[in-house]
Amino acid sequence: YTTLNGEELGDERTTTTRAYFTHTLPRGAKLAAAVTAADVRYNETLSPAAGVHYRQILSSAGLELETPLGPSTTFDVGGVADKSRTPESGGREPGQAPLGDIGWRTGLVREVGKAWRLHANASRRSRFPALRELYSGALNRYRPNPDLKPETLLGLEGGVTVHGSVGAIPDASLQFTAFSHNLDDAIVRITQSNPTRFLRINRDRIESRGIELVS
Repeated sequence: YTTLNGEELGDERTTTTRAYFTHTLPRGAKLAAAVTAADVRYNETLSPAAGVHYRQILSSAGLELETPLGPSTTFDVGGVADKSRTPESGGREPGQAPLGDIGWRTGLVREVGKAWRLHANASRRSRFPALRELYSGALNRYRPNPDLKPETLLGLEGGVTVHGSVGAIPDASLQFTAFSHNLDDAIVRITQSNPTRFLRINRDRIESRGIELVS
């Protein structure tokens, strides 16, 4: 650039901790649990102003049960509770209110002979807005929006997996999966005028349908 109007320096650090537990139950069932926490700290400097500090704390606790239904069928079901809070918002007011949401998953797998496996699952999960989406200064091109809600995804999937040997490959597999995904409260960017600024909001619903082939 021939003219330098400003400079942005960013320093982001994330500390993640996770604990995972499993417990066997009668009749071949298994119980699993996990707790995850993330502490995100971001320092933003838009020269010549002094740096500002952001902090976001994410936490998640989940539980899943996997149990056999006969000799060739396995059923699993699980749930998760997620939370997000932003104790430091770079001096921008108001700060983001604490957010919380729940997710779940259920699935079924059936072995058909030694080579074929049928599988289907349904799930709901969320993605909380990141610090940069909530408060990004980006050389004053964005307006903060601490009212952003989480994106939520409802997914349905089903397919078949085939195992066998192909030529010189003794252990080959081919997986065919059809899926349908509905993403609500998608975070999108809009443009505001006088002066021109960008703003992230929850607005759209995105529907995806497709087929995935993995070999």
